[in-house]
Formats: sequence, structure tokens, C-alpha cells
Amino acid sequence: MASEKQLEAGGATNERNRTRRNRLDGPRDMVSMQSFEIRNLKRLNRGIDSPLVQLLGGPASKPYDETVSGGSRTYAELATRRGLQRVSRYADGVGPSKGYTGVEARSGF
Repeated sequence: MASEKQLEAGGATNERNRTRRNRLDGPRDMVSMQSFEIRNLKRLNRGIDSPLVQLLGGPASKPYDETVSGGSRTYAELATRRGLQRVSRYADGVGPSKGYTGVEARSGF
């Protein structure tokens, strides 16, 4: 997935073009785009129909694009009911890390 720096240099356009060129940009294609960042998913959402997945890092950490823009939004905030409602505006799903699922506590990982 493209980073925020790549997006600023046209990375989102490159990702869109690559998926279209390979005919992988339809909602029924077996391709999904995933990112820990927010802005690139929002940009991709405007340009392709492939499923988009907001990845959730550790609860106390922030998406890189939030960090560099001086934002304060953490992954824990994205995982709240209100945060997930906002994510649903640009992504089709979320990919939580183990810390959100309780697997760590049960499995010892």
C-alpha cells in the first residue's frame, strides 16, 4: 500500500491506475486494498471500487498520516462505535490487530 509520502507524489493515482490496468478495480474482484493510514484510503475510495480495509495498529498508536499532520486520532478511537461509523464512509471493513480481539490474552501471544 502506498504511504502518505507516495500519495503526495501521485501514489494514489499510481495505485488506481495499476488496479484499473490489471482489471482489478471492481467490487467483485478478489483484491482488497489495505492501509494503516486514513487519507490514502479516502483517496482510493474516490477512484476505485475494490474493497478497502482500514488496518488498526496498536490502540495507543496513531496512523502515520495523523502523526505527520499533527492529528491526535489513535487507532483506539477508530475502533469505537463512532470511529467505525466514520471509517465506514471510506472503507469496506477493518483489519484489527490481535489486541482488539482478545486473542493475546487467551493464547499467550
